[in-house]
Amino acid sequence: MTNPRARQAAPPYPDFSIDGISQAIRKATMIEPQAFENQVLEKLNAGKTVRSFLIAAVELLAEALNVLVVQVFRKDDYAVKYAVEPLLSGAGPLGELSVRLKLMYGLGVISRHEYEDAELLMAMREELNHDGSEYRFVDDEILGPFGELHCVAALPPVPTFLQPGEAEESLIAMQRQRYQQVVRSTMVLSITDLIAGIGAKQPSRLSPLGRG
Repeated sequence: MTNPRARQAAPPYPDFSIDGISQAIRKATMIEPQAFENQVLEKLNAGKTVRSFLIAAVELLAEALNVLVVQVFRKDDYAVKYAVEPLLSGAGPLGELSVRLKLMYGLGVISRHEYEDAELLMAMREELNHDGSEYRFVDDEILGPFGELHCVAALPPVPTFLQPGEAEESLIAMQRQRYQQVVRSTMVLSITDLIAGIGAKQPSRLSPLGRG
């Protein structure tokens, strides 16, 4: 896995469909921050492999951004049908996730750290599309990029692993498995905080476009 930041082309996922716009509009008015955080935690925790974890992370990030984008615009029926939907549809100027991310950052809805973390997650996910290898959460190719995320306060230190001859193989395997579990839990909780924090934003209070 090469440096994810080297790939800056916008990934092709996930575009708004008309149904997706309607769903995002409903969530923008109904979603509860705690419920969304629980949903994020549950879905991220279900990702047992690095690949499935990153897929879930980017999908949830897209969902959080979709709700934010919809909140920025007017939500009366006329505006939604004739102004908002054309902007957010797959062929519209805001159809790509990377563009919606830049819009939210440019409007001051999300912070620079949130923007950079979201970009890096998307880049990591895109990089895996070009890399057929299956990585572990403790591989350097994964720990390196994750260590750059602002939302990760600190990754667990690498323990001094027992070596063959110092203990039974089962104990050595248990120690390594325990380290991987701690690293994975740190990643799950950190990304949950990032995505739930983005989803809990109130654009109407932060952006002049959301007022009135």
